[in-house]
Parts: sequence; C-alpha cells; structure tokens
Amino acid sequence: MRAKVRLLSEQLPGGRWTYHTVMVEGELGFLEWSAEADNGARVEDGADSYLIRDGRIRAMTIHYTVVPRRT
Repeated sequence: MRAKVRLLSEQLPGGRWTYHTVMVEGELGFLEWSAEADNGARVEDGADSYLIRDGRIRAMTIHYTVVPRRT
C-alpha cells in the first residue's frame, strides 16, 4: 500500500483532493474522489475501497486515471 501512495504522490505532486462520496459500512469503506496537482495533472475518476479490521487497513483497491496537463 505504501508503494501505491508513493506512486500517486509522484504522479500528482502537491495534489489537492476532493472527496465526492464517502461510504462506510461495518469493515468496508469506499471513496470516490478527484484531484488536481501543481504540475497541472488531474484525476477525475478516483475510486478506492478498503477493508478495515482492528483499526488497520487490511486490504485496499484503488482506481484512477491521471490526465496530463492540458497544453
């Protein structure tokens, strides 16, 4: 999971996230999000899911498409 977070930080330096949907049901969490970066890149279709057990993330999925800066 740390590698995924590091990659996203590299792709969206100085990223600013907006969370559109936040859902939690028992041990499951789901986020829909978008982001804009200092380099002009953006994500419009971010979606993460989490399995949280004993206060820790035990499993995670992440989907997003980085759209490069418009020229």
